[in-house]
Amino acid sequence: MASQLCFNFINSNHKELPFGCKLRFTDSPDEIVEQFIHFEYLDGIPWSEVKPIETAEEFAEAEKLEKELIENYVLTVYREIITKQKL
Repeated sequence: MASQLCFNFINSNHKELPFGCKLRFTDSPDEIVEQFIHFEYLDGIPWSEVKPIETAEEFAEAEKLEKELIENYVLTVYREIITKQKL
């Protein structure tokens, strides 16, 4: 929502990655950067697409849609084991 590209380093003590969604792994971080650059809302969500919720029915429908979006979201992840090189 904030058009941010974040990188995380997670140590190998974690058996699972700490994301609460489905994951799809990629062999290259370039794919993630390309997705980010070509994201339709990279510059923000246009005000023309923002609509007020005025009734309980609209609120319930928005909650249902949000839940579906979260359940179906797939995060593309690049992972690599980084080792300390001997100097």
